[in-house]
Parts: sequence; C-alpha cells; structure tokens
Amino acid sequence: METPQEHNERQVVNVIKFILIAAVVVVILLGAFFVFKVHSEGRFALREAKNVRLAMMTADIEQYGVGKSIYAPERHTGLSDAALEAIARYAGVEDGVTLLSYDRKTREVKMFTYKTPHYLVTFTLDGEQEDWTVDYLWRIFVY
Repeated sequence: METPQEHNERQVVNVIKFILIAAVVVVILLGAFFVFKVHSEGRFALREAKNVRLAMMTADIEQYGVGKSIYAPERHTGLSDAALEAIARYAGVEDGVTLLSYDRKTREVKMFTYKTPHYLVTFTLDGEQEDWTVDYLWRIFVY
C-alpha cells in the first residue's frame, strides 16, 4: 500500500512532467509560428519585388518612347528619376530598389534587389532563366 507521502511525491512528479511537456509544446508552437510568419512575410516581399520588376519593365517601355532609359549608372540606385517615379506609381514602392545590371541592347533588367526592413529580394536573369532569392535580414547587433 502507498503511503500519503509517496502519493504526494508521485503527484508532484506528474505535475512536473505535465509542466515540462507543456513547455516543450509551447516552444515548438512558437518556433512553428515564427517560421510561418517569416515565410508568409517573405512571400509578400517576393510579390512586391515582382511588382517592382513589372513596374521597371513598364517604365522602360515609357522611356524608350522618349528616347531615354531607366538605367542611370551615376546614381546609387542605378535608376533614373522617371523610373523611380514609375515604380512608386505602379508598384507602390518608394525606396529599397537598386538596379544592379541592365542590358542596354535588349533593354532588359538583368539584376536588381528590393529591400524591405526584414527581407532582401534579389532578381537575376541569366538568359531565359529567372532566379528570385528571398533572404531574411536579422540584425545581430548595432555598435
């Protein structure tokens, strides 16, 4: 037969097991929520970057009509003022776009980046192959 002291000890052990299992479940759920949140916001950043690409293509067509180009190598973004205005108008993006490579002969955007506060989307066109890369930016420290 079990003594009252042994019964109490068994109940304490069961409560501790329950608390540990609950803590593990909470940690797993928080990790899953974080991954889901990062993934879904990354898809949103990718969608915005694809809209930026379409806006750049539209701006390039507009600039071709007046004998100009969206490419401005003297600017840190690589984009002309007209291109930045078109991107803001068509894609709703004010900043964060940097044109890295542009083919003047075919008038194609070969590479650009789109940066949001937490994501960096990189587009690369190699022949007919389009590559989109979405990176999560995590600030480690500021000094």
